[in-house]
Amino acid sequence: MRADRLISLIMILESKGPQTAKELADQLEVSPRTIYRDIESLSISGVPVYGTPGPEGGYQLMDGYRSYLDSLTKEELQALLSLNIVEQVDQLEIGSRLKTAILKIRSSYTHLTSQEDGPVERLYVDPVGWDSMGSHKFGKDPSQINILYRAVHGSQRLQITYNNPGVAVDNISKIVDPYGLVAKENRWYLVYNTRGKICVIGLSRIFAVERLNQTFTYPADFNLKQFWKDWCNQLVEQFSSFEVRLLVPLQLKTHIANLVKKGKVPIFPYTIDFTDPKWSEVILYFESFEEARNKLLIFGGAVKVIEPIALKYSLIDYAEQVLNAYKSN
Repeated sequence: MRADRLISLIMILESKGPQTAKELADQLEVSPRTIYRDIESLSISGVPVYGTPGPEGGYQLMDGYRSYLDSLTKEELQALLSLNIVEQVDQLEIGSRLKTAILKIRSSYTHLTSQEDGPVERLYVDPVGWDSMGSHKFGKDPSQINILYRAVHGSQRLQITYNNPGVAVDNISKIVDPYGLVAKENRWYLVYNTRGKICVIGLSRIFAVERLNQTFTYPADFNLKQFWKDWCNQLVEQFSSFEVRLLVPLQLKTHIANLVKKGKVPIFPYTIDFTDPKWSEVILYFESFEEARNKLLIFGGAVKVIEPIALKYSLIDYAEQVLNAYKSN
């Protein structure tokens, strides 16, 4: 938008001093002709900008002029303080500097961060992927994300409608208190409170959002980052609740877990001698008994279940059924 460009032009001249039309054009990604028109518009509106001809010349503001555009609004401050310093950056020396800079900004704008506004850390970017528990991605995020963002920062109650696969009632509507938004692996999640219970939902499941004319009190002791980490840890435990001890050929030990988890049919680059005594024990985790059985069946004689015994006999039963079906023909 042109208004944004004019503001950016003023701030560049304030912070950097004299600039040529080409330098301004490069920074604002427009043509020099556009810069000439913008300078004229600023002059007409009363901004004391003037040009100096010659190789050392350029456009500049009158000495002593301040636009005060560098003062942050409450909304801009909230956006800035919503930025998280992810673990990878925190390990670098600049991580502590960033934290110090944010603290200085916050202390300088205490008049915009009163207790009535509640905490501003209501966004969290999780740098860790879902690899440890398999795929847990959702589809495209809905267009309502900005509605959710405003409701989160305004402590405004919402009515959300979402789909619930696998349940008789396809669509569910409920009134919620939005506590925060979390981004993980390019997907957004809403953390909310409903009837005293804090829940998480992927935004791709939400297809209708209505901001209600009601506000709620954001709990002073709620830590979005810590809640999210605890929730993810619980999810990992749920996804990895069924333990299986296996014997696998030594040649497969390094990549058997990856093949099994992805459910891929193994394509071996060499012939495996299943009578070779060089077998190795591994422990794999599955969501359920059924998932373990279905994925291990693919491997045929390339894996031998030690425990649980029930899974071992279930695999034997399936193998015998297949064998008998073919023998009968």
